[in-house]
Amino acid sequence: MRKCAVLFACILVVSGILAGCETKQGNTQNISSSSVASDELPTIRLLVDFISDGIGDSILDYVQRVPGYGTDFKVDYTYLPRTGAERESQLTSIRTEILAGKGPDIFICSCPNFDYDNSKPLFLFPNQVMERRVFLPLDSYLENAEYMEWDKLFQPVMEAGKNEEGQLLLPMSYQITAMLFDSELYSCTEELPMTWEMMTVSNDPMIQYAGSFQSINNFFGELADYQNDQLTFTEDELLLRYSELRDLKRLRDQQDLRELYTEKGGTILLDIGAPAIPLLGDKLDDSSPNYIMIPMYNVDGGVTANITSFAAINRNTKYPELSFRMLDSLLSKDVQSKCRLYGNVMGTPVHMDLAQKGQPAQTVFGGTWYMSEWNFAQFSSLRDQVNEVKFYTELDELLIRISGEESKPLDEVVHDNYTKMQMLLAES
Repeated sequence: MRKCAVLFACILVVSGILAGCETKQGNTQNISSSSVASDELPTIRLLVDFISDGIGDSILDYVQRVPGYGTDFKVDYTYLPRTGAERESQLTSIRTEILAGKGPDIFICSCPNFDYDNSKPLFLFPNQVMERRVFLPLDSYLENAEYMEWDKLFQPVMEAGKNEEGQLLLPMSYQITAMLFDSELYSCTEELPMTWEMMTVSNDPMIQYAGSFQSINNFFGELADYQNDQLTFTEDELLLRYSELRDLKRLRDQQDLRELYTEKGGTILLDIGAPAIPLLGDKLDDSSPNYIMIPMYNVDGGVTANITSFAAINRNTKYPELSFRMLDSLLSKDVQSKCRLYGNVMGTPVHMDLAQKGQPAQTVFGGTWYMSEWNFAQFSSLRDQVNEVKFYTELDELLIRISGEESKPLDEVVHDNYTKMQMLLAES
């Protein structure tokens, strides 16, 4: 338990999204800077499935940072188009290759990349795919990692990439939802952490106000049992939780609360991390206030973290050592901090030392950002409260969409979306 001294209001979502790359010739590029004849070098096939377009230079920036690139190996990288028939055609082709024991050597994927014209990601449910023996087990390679600092990667998030075979996926970024309160403008005597239910009945109106921003997809922890293709909550539980959340959200319409929020200097901060800080002009560096970070707690009194990007190696690769060298470099502190690729993860990279003064993180425009000593300490405390970690999937999106259909009867909307989630699992 900790005492919260003082508070100011703005929303924080720490998230991460990787993006794809493109060239004038198309979406495939062969790159090698070796003086050795290129046909004498092993070729690593890299597939990138991101949301954004136009970051081919960022992909190249990453590849060129990998030790041995151009002398020990060359790279063919492919990005998937964001939407359209060409994307579907390439998805079918890649999945056919994988089933045939072939396919790219390395996958770098963002999780929420399906929310564009109903496009679906290459791996709809990463947990489920881990059980299907698609990815190479990495434990023996991690024991000899040269570049990443495994113990300094956020372990609750990294653990989500494991199953009974060991580490299969390497998460790259994650999101956490919270509110920020200015320590000079607002004070609070409530003790934290607390459950979401405790937030709803808090004597502090700003704590209730913060609770009203909780997202329904973060109530339940992991949303599905992927081995049995079943949701981890019932339709009645979903209806109850959303009814409670909708009632609390009505607080936002109360004039006195909105005025208090404004009086205390409240602003909305959508992300800690790239790209939202440069896009919105919000900062957490030495020029910003000293914030107290209050997460939107889940029903168990902890914080839910959503993994939003990850990397993996194809179990069928002919070059496991070289492929792991690329991921070893990808997860290194140097690449996470300096590579432009990480400017496209909308939020926090997994290395726990980054985003503080002297150890900045990348922004989407090629710059850097960091948190002041105070704010980084607050963020670290928030991170310590994580008790649930999950890959962000279309199940999250379907839950979130419920809030956009408030003109319909709630029980009808809940039933429709719950049924869609069941069907999605059954068909996957």
